Amino acid sequence: MQILGITHFALGALASIGTILAVVGIFWVSSISDPTDRSGEAKFGNEVAYLTLGIVAGCLFLLLPITFLLGNRLFSQRSRVFCIVMAVGELLWGLFPGGIAAFIFFTELSTLQSSGTTATILSAILSAAIPAIPIAVSIATIITLSLPFPQTPKTPASP
Repeated sequence: MQILGITHFALGALASIGTILAVVGIFWVSSISDPTDRSGEAKFGNEVAYLTLGIVAGCLFLLLPITFLLGNRLFSQRSRVFCIVMAVGELLWGLFPGGIAAFIFFTELSTLQSSGTTATILSAILSAAIPAIPIAVSIATIITLSLPFPQTPKTPASP
């Protein structure tokens, strides 16, 4: 249980780094966009980038307290039912950025197949696999918490 708690602390740290990177990405998109370009495609591309990065940043920001609180409760081995509920919440909040990344991955893969570069296809696969980490950790937590734990025998107090 303590290893699972430490894993959730590490996941919370990764979610905080991901939140920071998504916010930096929003500022990066705004800095590289050309304000003189008024074409519909440029505006649409910028709006999609803002929306995607904003949703990912929001989901990861909401995932932060869930992972840290769940890691704390798992590490101290308290509130088993609370941990199951939080793990289900973590799974749901992990699915949103994962779904967005999967959508981006399949769109990128269709365009990358025409270029045929193996390194770019490999990087697209890796970027789609990274959001699967919180999903896998929360599923492992739910499975672990649903299994019965062996009871340690209580020693009688000495007089």
